[in-house]
Amino acid sequence: MYKHASKLGLRFQTNRGILSVEQLWHLNQTDLSNAIKAVKKVLKKNDDDELSFLEDTKVVDVENQLRFDILKDVYLTKKKESE
Repeated sequence: MYKHASKLGLRFQTNRGILSVEQLWHLNQTDLSNAIKAVKKVLKKNDDDELSFLEDTKVVDVENQLRFDILKDVYLTKKKESE
C-alpha cells in the first residue's frame, strides 16, 4: 500500500498541514488519531446513502480508503513500539 501511495503522490490533511507518507511517522498518536477520524468521516459520508446496499456496484473512494489504511497502520505500529 505504501508503494501505491508513493506512486499517487498521496498527501494527508492533518492539523499539522498537508503531509506525505513519510512525514506521518513524525506525528504523535493524538495527531494521527485526529487524522484517522477525519478520513473515516469522509469515507462514512460517501457511504451515507441509506439505499446503497441495493446497488450491485458499490463506489469505493480508493484514495481515501488508502489514506485510512496507511494512517491506521502507522498509528498501530507507533502504538505497538511505544508499549
